[in-house]
Amino acid sequence: MNMQDLLNCLEYSESSYYLTGSRLNAHPAYSHAFRLAKEKCGLDGVYTLQGNDSNIPLCQNLLPIIYVCKANSEADAAEFHKLVWNQNIVPFLLVETPKTFRLYPSFNYNPRVAEKKDQSILVVAKTANAVLSNLSELKASAIDSGAIWQKWSEVVTQEKRVDTKLLKSLKSLSDWLQKHNLPRNAAHALIGKYVFLHYLKDRDILSDRKFSQWKIEKNTVFSRNATLVGFLNVIERLDDWLNGTLFPISEEGIGSPSLEHIQMVAGTFAGDDPKTRQMHLDFKAYDFQQIPIETLSMVYQQFLHAEGKGRGQGAYYTPIHLVNFILDELDAKVPLRKGMRVCDPACGSGAFLVRCYRRLIEREVEQSPEKHLSPFDLRELLTNHIYGIDVDEDACGVTELSLTLTLLDYVDPPDLEKPAYSNFVLPSLRDQNIFCCEEGFFDPKSIWQIEKPKEGYDWIIGNPPWKQLNPKKLEKGDKAALAWIKRNKNRFPVSGNQLAEAFAWEASQHLSEQGLVGLLLPAGTLFKTNAEKFRKSFFSTLNVWCVVNFANLRHLLFQGAKNPAAAFFYSCLQKNGDSVSRIITYAPFAVNQLARYEANRRKRGMLWTVIVNANEIREILPAEAATGSSQPWKLAMWGSSRDRFLLNSLDRRFPPLSEFKKKHGLKIHPGLELRTKETDEPVEYLPEIEGKKELDITVLSGYDDIFAFPEQALRRIDSDRAWVRKRGGKIPLQICYPPHIIVHAARKFAVFSNEFFVVPPRQIGIAGKTSQVDLLKALALYLNSDFAVYQQFLSSTFWGIERDRPDKTDLEKLPIPLDNLSDKGLSDWARLYDELAEASLKYFSAPKEPLFDGSEKPPDPSRLKEQLNDFVYTLLGINRTERWVIEDLLLIRKKLNEGKLAREAINPANKDEINRYAKVLKAELDNFLDADVKDQHRVTVFYDHELAIVKVEHPHTPPAGPAITLKVEDQKTKAEFEKLRSNLLSKQGQWIYFNHNLKIYEGRTTYFVKPRQRLCWLKSQALLDADEFIAEKLTFSGANS
Repeated sequence: MNMQDLLNCLEYSESSYYLTGSRLNAHPAYSHAFRLAKEKCGLDGVYTLQGNDSNIPLCQNLLPIIYVCKANSEADAAEFHKLVWNQNIVPFLLVETPKTFRLYPSFNYNPRVAEKKDQSILVVAKTANAVLSNLSELKASAIDSGAIWQKWSEVVTQEKRVDTKLLKSLKSLSDWLQKHNLPRNAAHALIGKYVFLHYLKDRDILSDRKFSQWKIEKNTVFSRNATLVGFLNVIERLDDWLNGTLFPISEEGIGSPSLEHIQMVAGTFAGDDPKTRQMHLDFKAYDFQQIPIETLSMVYQQFLHAEGKGRGQGAYYTPIHLVNFILDELDAKVPLRKGMRVCDPACGSGAFLVRCYRRLIEREVEQSPEKHLSPFDLRELLTNHIYGIDVDEDACGVTELSLTLTLLDYVDPPDLEKPAYSNFVLPSLRDQNIFCCEEGFFDPKSIWQIEKPKEGYDWIIGNPPWKQLNPKKLEKGDKAALAWIKRNKNRFPVSGNQLAEAFAWEASQHLSEQGLVGLLLPAGTLFKTNAEKFRKSFFSTLNVWCVVNFANLRHLLFQGAKNPAAAFFYSCLQKNGDSVSRIITYAPFAVNQLARYEANRRKRGMLWTVIVNANEIREILPAEAATGSSQPWKLAMWGSSRDRFLLNSLDRRFPPLSEFKKKHGLKIHPGLELRTKETDEPVEYLPEIEGKKELDITVLSGYDDIFAFPEQALRRIDSDRAWVRKRGGKIPLQICYPPHIIVHAARKFAVFSNEFFVVPPRQIGIAGKTSQVDLLKALALYLNSDFAVYQQFLSSTFWGIERDRPDKTDLEKLPIPLDNLSDKGLSDWARLYDELAEASLKYFSAPKEPLFDGSEKPPDPSRLKEQLNDFVYTLLGINRTERWVIEDLLLIRKKLNEGKLAREAINPANKDEINRYAKVLKAELDNFLDADVKDQHRVTVFYDHELAIVKVEHPHTPPAGPAITLKVEDQKTKAEFEKLRSNLLSKQGQWIYFNHNLKIYEGRTTYFVKPRQRLCWLKSQALLDADEFIAEKLTFSGANS
């Protein structure tokens, strides 16, 4: 069995997703890596994931999944594994050897294991039966359907990828150097220098010819016998040749490395230094010809952070897949071509610019008849197209040398030792293309301002610093930025001196006529209250066509980042007034990423790609965004048009708590922050709280449905803690007096009490008069309702975005219907609250262990809680379908917060749940039609263990009959299901990754194709599917008429 037989067995030969031959050069983001793999690893082709919705640019990204290679021996196959691991692009490697087919995990390589045995995870005999039985999960159909991940997701791990392991090795080496008396900065500089030297050596830029020409012994630089003279000589030569220095090394003084330090680092990188064996560094595993040049940027940024420098400057390393994501979206709008200028106004160490330069080169190479560019052409592409600015000298140096390395990647030979290149000089980029400006992007007198192109830039890209400028603690570059913010506060408003927002504005002032911007900004910009003015001005002034909110992925994208990111794509409004009619917005959830297949693993690593699922894409009207409200963005992420309608209608009908408070003379305030006398700030003594009680919120952890506080949750305040801040510290005391309500900071409970006690900080107190006991009990009852939590979740600034702590402002937005209660109604509400409080206290006092002595079990408050919700729904006028929307958000969707993979959402829906979905879908479709006979839609659902197909027919003659749900078990149903599947999905390719709610229209019959994931079968989803179905049918009808 040969390679072609293998491709036939795996269904790759006829698949458009298998790239081979010239098609390997069609994707500029990967072409260079594919070419290297073809040259070094016998690459035949690459199986990929590709979005195929041409109407949605975001859904057209490409993701390599499997390299298929041919090796001349088993030893070569093992070497291919090492090389592909170093490339850090593809999770699987399938190699044909003379004897076997071998499958390797390309994100995992262990050099110590490699010394003893091959690391393939599967070895298959070269027979059709063996391939079909052992490699079935690698068949095209298995990849396209997602079945591959059920078996192999556990081998796709971030912590064993080359960049993660390299960084860990470098940090261990740094620790050793510091323990041996080399200061941290000097240790990082020496290590960074050797990383750079190995990039040059492994890529044959620093070739044997260069060493010979410079009369330097190679061993004096790259072995445990390295010398100070050899090391310093080669550095001096390289600085002259490459027009720049990187990681400067002191030759003498406290920060200068000794011979021992240099020999340790050189020997460790060579892989032969026994002193570091106990650290398990294994540097022989690293091949810097294959490791992407952008990894140099990552190494620099991470070392910068280790020094505490980068975090202060708001700098974070942007993962390459996120860089590609942003560039892909710009490329889909206006492809990057020769003649276009690109600028990164906060380029850091150059990841965005390197990727742009490579795309330009790849496009020119593809168009060149020789499929090759001369060094002169490569230099022109760099100097005429790529520009960057930064405040950090070292970062600019990394950018310059990374771009130079990229240029030399395409030169043969890369050391330029060829007669035709005798007149070629590498470009000097400083102050021509890369500008180190002490006051950065905002300095009106910088050399960049003088040299910048008058026509503007065609692409402005990057990840500018996210930090709020503190006028009392300005760092490098902050002074000019703060002056810019003050100078432009009316024209270009910025919230809280947020530097990233200033970058977003200023970038728009440096665009060419058709220029585009793609920037990563804090996602909080879309939601925080003090950014309303920014949003109002930004979305009315600029032509924003797309916003991608990465809030749900914040723990999975940036290592150690606290704040979520969002990608903003925009341009200037055209002089003719043309602008986008809709802003596309997309909030990817972890549950729809490849990470969802790792749900059974206790620890999930960082994402290695971002996948766009069409059912998460929403549209926002520019006029709606220009109101400055955060609600459109919150609902685009967590809600729907039904949520919007419900919340808006209730806001119109009932006053918010802020107005209800004024009408009834209630006081609302966060709790009291107690201090000790010895605290650093000015404090004053509060005699009225000494000896009184305060609520200990920690005692209540783990309890649900709390309506009264047990005695153990109230603790005595000693005299040493009866102190508060002098300015304003006493104000919250007023909400500690009864009657009052204590609202949990995360809205887990709202408890009425007639006792005085101190409300703790962050919890919110609501206090009234003694005559308002029933009103406060009714309010507490209402605040405990499902609707109140639902409204707070969808209306609060940061809940579900950045932190689960809605604040007092959020609470005061809650619509309050209690004035519509009669006196009897108010009494009934207060009585129900008393019953719940009694049940709550009994629950706290009851034994938690199983009872065998006949004692009374703890009461179950679920019946009373159900009655509570009935009271609230009735008073608000919320109908049955609106209840479904509320319940599904609280019980299922909300549990996906913070990137969680909640089993309630991802487990397969059972037959009852699928049947309920079908009934709701049918009812909604039938109810829409204004006809005497409502039974006009026939809904049939076929489902197996993987997916379900919903068949919606509109027969000419009603009645259509009840909804039917059929599990694919018997031969007849199976045959019908397979026929449907084959006919419907043959042209839909990899829909499971890119659209969890695929719709296919065939005349009067429509098919919905969905995975079995429970999230897709909620009753609220049936409502939304019906809405979308009706809207699309009306659109088709209007178009046809």
